[in-house]
Amino acid sequence: MTTQATKIRNAVYDRLATLRGYNSFRKTPVPQVQPKDLPSLAVYIMSENMVPDGDANAGEPHYVSDVTVAISVIRGFDDPMVLAGSIDEDIDAIETKLLTDPKFVGFGPNALFEAVSRIQRRRLYPNAGKDGETYFAELRLEMTFQTRCSFEPVIPDNFDGVTISALPWTHGHQPNDPSIAPVIIEANPTTL
Repeated sequence: MTTQATKIRNAVYDRLATLRGYNSFRKTPVPQVQPKDLPSLAVYIMSENMVPDGDANAGEPHYVSDVTVAISVIRGFDDPMVLAGSIDEDIDAIETKLLTDPKFVGFGPNALFEAVSRIQRRRLYPNAGKDGETYFAELRLEMTFQTRCSFEPVIPDNFDGVTISALPWTHGHQPNDPSIAPVIIEANPTTL
């Protein structure tokens, strides 16, 4: 993942970690959550898809990056109807917290991303407990953030200067002709 993807994930996590009512917060998905950790909120990078920004073979490698961050809310209750309502309220609060924060969605030279290009909600109802006596529900909010990244070449050599001499391609001019002068470009140590 690019550094920008990690910055976006961390910015989402930092804002959501201030929400009340959760027993645990994580930056990684875990295969099994313990009942004592519920309700639980996790924020992690699901994927990053990079496609060329313009011509793929022009200049340094440069991409439009779609970073998908998953926000997972897991709750456990005895009544599935109460569970479904609570988890929808959680996600509504999360969307409001993120999308109304001008420091998060603000645009300009130091913006984290250019756009929120997609939001998808997924509901998962895995069974838990020995005989299904406890219901768990996960509502996963997947938000796709669009950003750009480029990879400028690393050039290990310093520019020391160059001398170019040119003669017109015509007959009658000699190399010592005073109308022909070499062009000398020297390295400027103040700009290197």
